[in-house]
Amino acid sequence: KLNLGDDILKFDYEEYNNRYHLEKNDFVLTLKHWNNIGINSNYFFYITENENLNIQKIGIIYVYYNRCDEYFNETNLSFFIRETILKEPENSNKYYLFYVNNKITEINFPVRKNVEIIYNNNCFDFDAYGQGIIHLRNKFKNFYDMFSHILLINSSVTGPFIKFNSNKKNYCWLKKFNNQLIKTSSVVCTNAVSKMTKNNNIDSIKIPGYFIYFKNSLHIINSLNDVLFKKKRDKIDCITSGEFAVTDILLKYNM
Repeated sequence: KLNLGDDILKFDYEEYNNRYHLEKNDFVLTLKHWNNIGINSNYFFYITENENLNIQKIGIIYVYYNRCDEYFNETNLSFFIRETILKEPENSNKYYLFYVNNKITEINFPVRKNVEIIYNNNCFDFDAYGQGIIHLRNKFKNFYDMFSHILLINSSVTGPFIKFNSNKKNYCWLKKFNNQLIKTSSVVCTNAVSKMTKNNNIDSIKIPGYFIYFKNSLHIINSLNDVLFKKKRDKIDCITSGEFAVTDILLKYNM
């Protein structure tokens, strides 16, 4: 087990032996086989939850942009606020950071301690995501201890659609995503994936850039350093070095 802060990477050498029909009962010999063969054949370490890690606080970075004579994004933002913030207590385990690109919106944001709005110059979503993480790291010095999960979302998303019971304790509209992360020992979860062939030299599934829910740790953020904190040149660069690169890099680092 390799302990990386909140995450534990686990090499299940017995399962690995069975997969490759090996007769190596020795952990070191099996690991050597992985180092020479398994690493190049898409065998990944499992990531398990630290036993002491619970969902503490979720940092939500929501990027909104206004388009002239179009109300789709505005309607999505309004619906999102109504179905999340206004149905939660102010002391919920969410912190909402809204980026309003072009500094224009007619939506009224609720005034709460766990809601913050930044009126931003226009930029690509991934530039705003990166700015948001930097902002939260500067605002909360215990960023990695405080936020166990981060959600990157933009206003092209409609939802959430969920029955809300105000009497239910610990209500979380992201519960299904949390459960899926635990069930699959994953670091990131989204609502859709697509199969992309030979993109960025990695043949793999891709997660969309409009909804990325992931476990927050220094290891993961550092792995995504160029994805989140390198300014995008144009829309193509935003897709290839931003949206697609999230999946590519996580796979590259065996996550």
